Amino acid sequence: WTSLAGALGAIVLWIVLKDPTISVILAVFIDALAFVPTFAKSYRKPFEETIVTFFLSGTKFLFVVLSLQTVTIPTALYPVYLVLANYVFVGMVVIQRNRLPARNHRE
Repeated sequence: WTSLAGALGAIVLWIVLKDPTISVILAVFIDALAFVPTFAKSYRKPFEETIVTFFLSGTKFLFVVLSLQTVTIPTALYPVYLVLANYVFVGMVVIQRNRLPARNHRE
């Protein structure tokens, strides 16, 4: 509920402020808040996620970043965040899978 409340509050600020830099910072904040429950659940139950999806998503946004003709905070911050968030998530899941016994994947 905390993530949802924070995301909704950030959306209201985004609508009111109408500044592209602040908007993209808030978009990153909103997305990060929405990602917290997925990250927390996958930390506890790493065998329940298909990490290929997150790896491919990170790779997709890496190509977005590399294809930017003009790199500014409003154009680059969100895709850079998505690259980092997806790859950090994949790394965390791989580490957790190596730490926990394989039987946990059936829980």
